[in-house]
Amino acid sequence: MKHPTGSITNTTTGNTLATRILLADTYAARLQGLQFRVPLTTAEALLLIPGSSIHSLFVRAPFDAIFLDRAARVLATTPDIRPWRFRIPAPRHTHAVLETAPGISATLTPGDRLALVGCAAKPRKSLSFLLTETDPAPRTARDPKHARRETE
Repeated sequence: MKHPTGSITNTTTGNTLATRILLADTYAARLQGLQFRVPLTTAEALLLIPGSSIHSLFVRAPFDAIFLDRAARVLATTPDIRPWRFRIPAPRHTHAVLETAPGISATLTPGDRLALVGCAAKPRKSLSFLLTETDPAPRTARDPKHARRETE
């Protein structure tokens, strides 16, 4: 699992959720997840991309799950997931799942937007949905690439 620099912040409230992010954006990393790992601290979070459903088999301690859409908005949270749950269903349109220490999801409400802030190095492409700096600027007619061609 990769450890991108930066922190996950709730841009709606300004609260920081985690300062150490574990990134699981490959099949092997998502499969491993939190299995056989020491429990997450309150400063850590595991980000599963893409993630449509999760389980807690072979997980040693409870955790919270935060389900995100492609715009990094919170769709739902599932607090205090106990070990050995076979399947925790995700809401429709889930793009990623953020797993945190128990109690972290209590600060969130559906619709809150999360972002990766303070990332010094160029982040991986899979994290692009969490970056507020890379939001595309609106296209204008003055932009020659996107200007309409007038027909005479």
